[in-house]
Formats: sequence, structure tokens, C-alpha cells
Amino acid sequence: LTDEFYRTKSDELMQEVYKLIRYTCYKYMYLVKKMLGKDFICYKTDAIYYIDTETNRELVNNFFVEKSLLIKQLD
Repeated sequence: LTDEFYRTKSDELMQEVYKLIRYTCYKYMYLVKKMLGKDFICYKTDAIYYIDTETNRELVNNFFVEKSLLIKQLD
């Protein structure tokens, strides 16, 4: 973290990359929501909240591993 602030000129490629990342995250969160069904609570920027069961932990973990994404589950 820093107190420094940088402003860049408008960059269309950077905007497209940002949108791709953003919508890919939305897609993954939506798929996890469908997978968990009634056990899904909500998702926020970088966290998914769901009913904590061994089955649900396994479902969520396997989903992200299959997508080659990192995951951290809090206790």
C-alpha cells in the first residue's frame, strides 16, 4: 500500500481487459451460486458466503481448482 496516486490517459485496451476480468468474475460467482443453490448466501468483491458444510467446501474448492484459480477458505 502506498499514498501515491497515478493517473493515466484513457486506454481502450486496459478498459477491455478490466471488463473481461470483471465479467469473468461475475460468471464464476453466478455458477457457484447456481451450484450451491439454497446454501448460497451472497458474494462480495472477492468472497463467497455460503452455508459451511464439508460437501459445500468440496464443491467450491473443486470448482475453482478446475478453473485453475486460487482459492482460500476461511474457518
